[in-house]
Formats: sequence, C-alpha cells, structure tokens
Amino acid sequence: MTKLFAGMLAVSLLGAVPATADTLAINFSNTTGEPISSPPFTLGWAFQTTAAVEVTALSFFDSDQDGLAESHPMGLWNAAGTLLASATVAAGTADPLHDKFRTVSIAPLLLMPGAYRIGALFATGSDSNIFPTFTQDFSTAPGIVFVRGAANKGPDLTVPAPTFFNMGPAYFGPNFEFQAVPEPAGMGVWGAVGVVAAAAAARKRVRPNS
Repeated sequence: MTKLFAGMLAVSLLGAVPATADTLAINFSNTTGEPISSPPFTLGWAFQTTAAVEVTALSFFDSDQDGLAESHPMGLWNAAGTLLASATVAAGTADPLHDKFRTVSIAPLLLMPGAYRIGALFATGSDSNIFPTFTQDFSTAPGIVFVRGAANKGPDLTVPAPTFFNMGPAYFGPNFEFQAVPEPAGMGVWGAVGVVAAAAAARKRVRPNS
C-alpha cells in the first residue's frame, strides 16, 4: 500500500500544474497601422477577464515589424484607475517580436475576473496605431473580453478613459501576454491522497485477524 500511495501521489503531483505557453490577449491580421495626429496621447483599451489569468508581459504593436521609432511606456490599471504594472518597450528591435508585438516581460501579475484597462504612451506619433474600423480579423484569447477603445491626451503615461463611441476594436498599440491559471494544484493532490487513504482504511477493516 505504501508503494501504491507513493505512486499515485507522484502521478498527481506531475499532473497538478500543466505547462502552459504565454498567450497574446488580442490579435488581428493587420501588419501595418496608421499614424496618429496631434500627439501626445495614452492610447489603449478597456477589457474584462472572465477567468483568473497571470500577466507575464506587456507588448506593443510594431507596424511593419521592422522596429519601433520611439520607446513606449506602458501600463495596466484596474477599474479604479490603480496602476498594477508598467514597463517600457524600447525603440528599435531590442525587445523580442512575438507575432506583431514587441514584448517586455514583467513580474507575474494575477488578474482575477473583473474590469481593467491597458495603455501605451505615444509621445510623438512616430509609430503607427490601429484605429476603430481598421482592425482586420480581430480576436481575443479565451478569458479575455474586449470592451472598447480608451484614450487620454497628455505628455505622460496615464490611465486611458474609455472613449464615448464604440466603433469596434481599437487602439493597438498596447497588448499583453498571459497564462491561464489552472485550478488550485493542491485540490488535485489532496484529492488523490484522500482516495489512497480511504482505500487503505477499507483494506485494513476487512483484513482477517491473525
């Protein structure tokens, strides 16, 4: 029974936390964007999470995928406007390209189901953005719901306000990468322990007296 217990516990531990790859929150088929006018702006979008996710990186759309003209401070805020994470995507090609997005890793950030906003500072308008009605083949990852574009004018990175119009997905710009959060690993482990313990107890009860 001891060997059986150890074997089942080992299997449970191995299967408790499945490996997952980082996923882009949103994506589209555009490879080239449109220049912005009258900068500076913080441009971004409001979204909801329908399941717990762990944000691992902030990303910025690289129009034509040939490097960024300027660096872009980025932030992620909750519904109350509290800054939860920030990073700066560097000019040029130093930051790695994931699909069409230059990516900077951050300390893992757990987002529980709720409402959030993401934004990036466009200081000069040298880099292009995807505006409403221009996004092609737009999609969101499981657990992510796009709400509407958000913007705030000014020279500093600030929480973007959802726009008064809702003409479709915009502004990209900013994106993020995440991993889905699995069910608590301990539940699976202790469930297996409980099954083994119950089996051991039952066997002991039916064992004939020596």
